[in-house]
Amino acid sequence: MEDGGGLGFLITDLSGGGAERVVATLSESLTEHRRELFLFRDRRVYDFHGAVHVADVPLFCEGGAGEPRALMRSLNGFRRLRRWKRERHLDRCVSFLTWPNLFNVMTRRGEQVILSVRNNPSRAVRGTYAPWIKALMRTLYRRADHVVAISEDVRRDLIENFRLAPTSVTTIYNPICLPEVEALARRPVAPGLDSRGRPTVITIGRLAIQKGQWHLIRAFSEVRRTLPEARLVVVGDGPLRGALSELARDLGCGPDDVVFPGFLDNPFPLLAASEIFAFPSLWEGLGNVVIEALALGVPVVTADCHSGPREILTGDPGDGGVLMIPEDTPCGVLMPSCDGVFRGADEPLTDAEARWAAVLGELLSDPRRRRRYGEAGRRRAKDFALEPIADQWRRLLLRLDQERSCSSR
Repeated sequence: MEDGGGLGFLITDLSGGGAERVVATLSESLTEHRRELFLFRDRRVYDFHGAVHVADVPLFCEGGAGEPRALMRSLNGFRRLRRWKRERHLDRCVSFLTWPNLFNVMTRRGEQVILSVRNNPSRAVRGTYAPWIKALMRTLYRRADHVVAISEDVRRDLIENFRLAPTSVTTIYNPICLPEVEALARRPVAPGLDSRGRPTVITIGRLAIQKGQWHLIRAFSEVRRTLPEARLVVVGDGPLRGALSELARDLGCGPDDVVFPGFLDNPFPLLAASEIFAFPSLWEGLGNVVIEALALGVPVVTADCHSGPREILTGDPGDGGVLMIPEDTPCGVLMPSCDGVFRGADEPLTDAEARWAAVLGELLSDPRRRRRYGEAGRRRAKDFALEPIADQWRRLLLRLDQERSCSSR
């Protein structure tokens, strides 16, 4: 039964992505609240269980951000957000991702403002405007009622580098609806993508700098020297698709050796049928897809990047140090992060890429080890089940309500 207060969600859109999936999942679970959603763009892959308002305006951070017209369009979105909050009588508004978080604070009208930080901000906020965006974050994030970090390492970054009080930041992991993931994985693999008996390494993510897929493609080309029957499937779309496809061709990998199927609404049958899930990200917040791979019993080989993969595989965020050699864990292997430099086919593998190639080759040749990782991974994935994590959100919202009641007396 819904309570009288409105719970607002604020995000750029509901296109494919971890934050977007979490918004949809929480809207389905937190049924005791009247749920409202504000989108800056009308792009929806996931369903929201509640009322949806679409502003259909770009954010300042998008292409052409320095142009006066882009700034004016962003200010128009700012005004629409203020009006939406006023008309919907929200008790609290939870925002996801950097610009919605900043807008949420700047448009508060008496409602509780809760920010969800989905990436390691010290590493994720980049580009020409990074210094002043980080300055805005340091100023405005402290004005929120509470900040939810996606991992302990992100929480540490917010406290140490963005001057947030430890009591104002709570870690709540992304929820995974395990029965749904398992049911989706039982569906047939998309036509033309079945392995036909070839040992398969899969990676899933936006084809963008953050995800570092070129390092994996270069390492995989070395794997094929000893395992020519192996194949790599790179699921996702994004601005680097052309460059990654060209790199694979230049490395001598045919279209059936390194496969680019694009974005898949349901990647889980393909993930479940793969021998290894590889995750070469340069930085993360948590890495939902790593948890999904564990849930399906797929061994994980992941970069030990900030933030998330180490926490997922070991339950410990670590001390922030740099991993130099592969580290075995119960659920898979933590790997040295690559340097993020895009190199062509004519350049030799870096030390980190060579270590990736060695570990992938060894694991593809060791079914007993893969089975051990898969069994442990299924157990670990249960720590990210939907209802316990939804309960953490409920307890946080209740605590903030109680604190507001006490302060108003």
